[in-house]
Amino acid sequence: MATDLRDVSTYPHFKTIIVTTDAEEIQLPSQCSQFTAGSSSSAIFIAQNGASDGAAMPADKQPVPAGNAMSLVIGRGESRAQSMFVSSQAGSASVVIVLEEL
Repeated sequence: MATDLRDVSTYPHFKTIIVTTDAEEIQLPSQCSQFTAGSSSSAIFIAQNGASDGAAMPADKQPVPAGNAMSLVIGRGESRAQSMFVSSQAGSASVVIVLEEL
C-alpha cells in the first residue's frame, strides 16, 4: 500500500517505513524537491519510471547497499515525479525516507 506524504508541509521531513521486495509507492508533496532513501541494515532498490505500487520492481531501478542512502533531485513543472518507489532487495527492510525542499 502506498505511503502518502502529500500533506507534509515542514522540511526536512523524516519517515521510517517497512518495505518488502514489492514496490512501495511514496507519494510526494508538491514542495518536495529532493528525495532520499536508505536503510542502515538492508540493501534496497529505488525506482520511478515503470514502477507500480505493490508490483515487482521494474528492471530500471537503482540498488542502494545496506548502510547507505541515495538522494535524488525531483524535477520541476511538468517533468516532476509525483511519487518514488522503494523496495527491499531481499525480505523486509526498515527504510528511512527524507523529503527536502531545496
